[in-house]
Amino acid sequence: MEIKNIPITSLNPAEYNPRVLTDEQKDNIKDSLTNFGFVNPIVVNDNPNRKNILIGGHQRLKVAQEMGYTEVPVVYVNLSEEQERELNIRLNRNTGEWDLESLTEHFTKNELDNWGFDDEELAVLFKNMSKSIPKDNNEESFEGEEIDLELDYDPADKMVIIVFYDETKYNDYKKWQSQYDGEEADLIYDAVKQYTDGR
Repeated sequence: MEIKNIPITSLNPAEYNPRVLTDEQKDNIKDSLTNFGFVNPIVVNDNPNRKNILIGGHQRLKVAQEMGYTEVPVVYVNLSEEQERELNIRLNRNTGEWDLESLTEHFTKNELDNWGFDDEELAVLFKNMSKSIPKDNNEESFEGEEIDLELDYDPADKMVIIVFYDETKYNDYKKWQSQYDGEEADLIYDAVKQYTDGR
């Protein structure tokens, strides 16, 4: 499929295009264009009755104009108006779904946040990560006496406290917990070690 660079002024947005952009989405597109350019060409109709009507890429074109682009890469397809409208919806809709396990395994919360995921999506992705930590069936239970750390706790803080009696397990957890940028728990290992002699 041939890709051509076409002046932006020769392209016409589809009058029915149903997509809109939030300011955050616009910023994400701008970041992508700045860092990588147009790696995904605009899709344009070449049918004589629909010449140079945009089918896919309306929002990228709009952002590119604001950034000072004068030309953009396009691929032409020859479609009737009915086919054009169908492809417009399919390009916007048929995008697949995320493999949530793969996302959280290969990307950090910080990366996904910087690359366009919003707070609600990140909350869904990472809310159950603690359940994915394998349990060590050979782990010995702690048989020492209970320790009262006398913490001032306000239920409104929704604070999570995790107590470690083993430095190795603490270090392993720190590696896992780094995905959360320190937001999920108040770690009190030092205090526990002080009162238990590192048990």
